[in-house]
Order: sequence, then structure tokens, then C-alpha cells
Amino acid sequence: MKQEHERLNGSGYPEGLKEDEIHEYAKIVAVTDVYEALIHPRSYRDALSPNEAIRELLSINTAMLFETKILKMLINRVGLYPIGSWVELNTGEIGKVSSANEDSPLRPKVNVIFSIDKEKLLPIKLIDLTRHTNIYIKRSIKPQELDLQFE
Repeated sequence: MKQEHERLNGSGYPEGLKEDEIHEYAKIVAVTDVYEALIHPRSYRDALSPNEAIRELLSINTAMLFETKILKMLINRVGLYPIGSWVELNTGEIGKVSSANEDSPLRPKVNVIFSIDKEKLLPIKLIDLTRHTNIYIKRSIKPQELDLQFE
């Protein structure tokens, strides 16, 4: 596929195609390609958390690089907090997202692994944020932060 680097506003390459000149599949690949690049480390930067990557995609799309409907599809499928994302809850507990919620992307199910005191919990506690409305995700956590915090 040679159109995955084309952008709706014509700023892409190799041909500088715009909107309807770009194949629909290439538009999908373009969004997922950038998302994947953002969540993996590069020689010049650390990987972004999945949540930060979604925010970055939304931020750069103000220049109309990608189709909004495709970005929305990615967010609906992956979620703002994709499965496997580390998060800190407003309670101070830390956990890993175990299931996304398409209807309410800010309220996934979370396996709480570390207590407020940062002690490992056994057994792990599952919290469905759609049922516990007083608990919410305070922030996403990069895995490298966990290594520093819990050594």
C-alpha cells in the first residue's frame, strides 16, 4: 500500500493526495500506523501511553490529517484506556484495564493490583467503573513509571 502516508489535507506523501483521492483502506491504515508509532518507543522519544496516543491523534487532527469517523472508530474499538493500560484511580490504587467499555470509554473494568500504599494486592480486585460511579481513572501510567515506583 503506498497511500498510508497521505493525509486528507494534502500534506502527506508520496503524491500529496487529498480526501477522496485516498483509498478508504489507506485512511484506516494511516490512523492505525500513527497510533502504533506513538505507543512504541523511538530513538528520539519514549513511547506514549495508549491514552496519551489517542489524545495526540485528536490534537494533531485539528489540521484535518485523518477522517474523524475513522478516529472515532479507533477510539470506540480500542477505548481511551485500552485493555492492558496501567491506570491510577482517584482512590490512589493502581491497576490494569481488563475490559473496555464502548458505551462509556472513560469507565472500563480495572484489575486493581496495587493498594493505596502501593502494596501488591492478592487476590487482585476487579472494579467495574460503570458500577462504581464514585471511582474514576485519575491518570494513565506508563509501564516505566511502575518500575520506578515499585522497585
